[in-house]
Amino acid sequence: MTKENLITQTEEFNILKSRLSKMIEEDIPFEKNPFKPVFKYFIGIEFDIIFNENIFEAFRKFITKCELPHFVFYVLDPNPETYFYHHFRKFSVVKVGVDMSYNDFVNIMDSDPGGSPADALNVNSNELAIFSNAKNWVVLGSREWEIAIVGFTDVDVKNTFEECFNQEDNYIISSIEDHVADLNKMLNFSKKTRAAYNQLIENYKV
Repeated sequence: MTKENLITQTEEFNILKSRLSKMIEEDIPFEKNPFKPVFKYFIGIEFDIIFNENIFEAFRKFITKCELPHFVFYVLDPNPETYFYHHFRKFSVVKVGVDMSYNDFVNIMDSDPGGSPADALNVNSNELAIFSNAKNWVVLGSREWEIAIVGFTDVDVKNTFEECFNQEDNYIISSIEDHVADLNKMLNFSKKTRAAYNQLIENYKV
């Protein structure tokens, strides 16, 4: 895919940045729950599968149901301005329209932004957000914590989102507690790591 798939205009980027800032506090670390207080309901998704086709199709179905034109894939870390724009004169932000195919999405995520394949969005995205024109849901994901958390302002929106997953994909979405328990089974947390994840769970209780 060409560089035009990434946001290049500062004005357009600032609009998206402002929209996201109305939903999260960027100066609060992921594990301390940077969602604005209006977000009361949360589910967890494994971070690495955010890029998978079944997740992509569920998001596309969700924004279609919500009558939204697109969702935004926005890399928070590395910083889209001081790092990404500084090096590549484009932002690590993509608008994903309802008519975009999964292959197109993968090509964008895999794309070398300019002489640096290691900075492709699916590789160099330590923290990311997914959101839309709506203000009642937003996704924050952390590669370090191995989880993406979807926040909702009301339970009806949460239910609509969950209905967008095929029955065989229901295992993908879970409570934050259940996701952490699954991680513990796979990784056998140390006492220190278990305590850190327990604190994360507490921070997302509202």
